[in-house]
Amino acid sequence: MSPDRHLNNDQIAGWIAGERDTSTEQHLAGCSSCRAKVEGFLGKMSAAREITAARAARDENYWAAQRIAIAEKIASRPSRGWRMLPIAAPVMAGILGIAMLLPSIEQTLPQPAPNTAAQQMSDEELLADVSEALDRDTPYALAAVERLHSERDEFLEGTSTTTSANKRNTP
Repeated sequence: MSPDRHLNNDQIAGWIAGERDTSTEQHLAGCSSCRAKVEGFLGKMSAAREITAARAARDENYWAAQRIAIAEKIASRPSRGWRMLPIAAPVMAGILGIAMLLPSIEQTLPQPAPNTAAQQMSDEELLADVSEALDRDTPYALAAVERLHSERDEFLEGTSTTTSANKRNTP
């Protein structure tokens, strides 16, 4: 590593974590700026360790006092139960009303049809039915439209033959 180029934070963190190589060691030996950065990080880590150790070293009475303070805080709060009654009562009445109406609503809903013919068919019959439907020129859903179309054509052919016959018979 050249002395002109400083170590980045990842390289410094790696060196602190124990990932040491000769180029980093040489750079730190020759670069006071990077060495100061490493010492600053090490100092902050040491201070964090000391603070953590001091907080963890609290005596047993500290946690007992915390529990008592929390219990007193909870006890001093006014009860919310009676304040919520004006809101809870109508909500509960609405839920009870809906629960009472559900059986009548379920009776008015259409019931599923019993087994249809397709459900009672064997696999071979069903495949034959599907094959026949695919071979048809008109799908089942449009069969009524096809029938109306053919009836219309027959009607138009009938009216055109009578019209041409009428034209021949007229003087």
